[in-house]
Amino acid sequence: MKHRILILAAMEIERRLLLEKMRNPSTRLVAPWLEAVDGELDGVAITLVQMGIGKVNAGVATALLLVSQSYDLVVNTGVAGGLVDGLSVGDVVISDELIYHDVDARTFGYALGQVPGMSSSFVSKDSRQLEALLSESGVRDFSLQRGIILSGDQFIAQEADVVKLLHHFPDALAVEMEGAAVAHVASLCSTPFIVIRALSDKANGQAQMSYEEFLELASRRSAQIVRELLNGTKEKNL
Repeated sequence: MKHRILILAAMEIERRLLLEKMRNPSTRLVAPWLEAVDGELDGVAITLVQMGIGKVNAGVATALLLVSQSYDLVVNTGVAGGLVDGLSVGDVVISDELIYHDVDARTFGYALGQVPGMSSSFVSKDSRQLEALLSESGVRDFSLQRGIILSGDQFIAQEADVVKLLHHFPDALAVEMEGAAVAHVASLCSTPFIVIRALSDKANGQAQMSYEEFLELASRRSAQIVRELLNGTKEKNL
């Protein structure tokens, strides 16, 4: 079986919703702390991994998998906090660009969010094509938008933090803790990537309660879009 798509999730619930739909799953140990499950999902060969929360866990897991095997696409699925009024809990954002919001080397002339020596953002070059595939998937009872997703080692749960993020990154739609690290490593490995995030909260003063209440709903929405994406790539023979 040729493994084409690497699917990465931070948390067990995000992984479980896809794992329970896989055919012929086979587990292998990539590292003492990291398992990968190879198999098929909706007729597409995939590897599914729970990488852990935060940028380091995400980056290490992505690197280990991409070094061990070749993939045609990296997909990071999960939840995020929404940053704009036009998005509601349960809506889904797919990445156009990923930016670190907690990297600051501006003293040396770099842009906010830019790791020295790297680009200022990580662009999902196939996002328009993938969005077009998803637009053919039928009617949904939630919104799907493409745009900028921010990442950092912080759970954003205060309105003041949202205001600050939007001051520096006015076009950002969502914020989470892993996507930019996945994109960073995938870029280094010259592997296409897409980050799919359903909103579990609005990253404000109610974020913790909203997150706890809507985590499963948001995870299901993100998993749904992943499966729509897999079916679209299969039908288009991409």
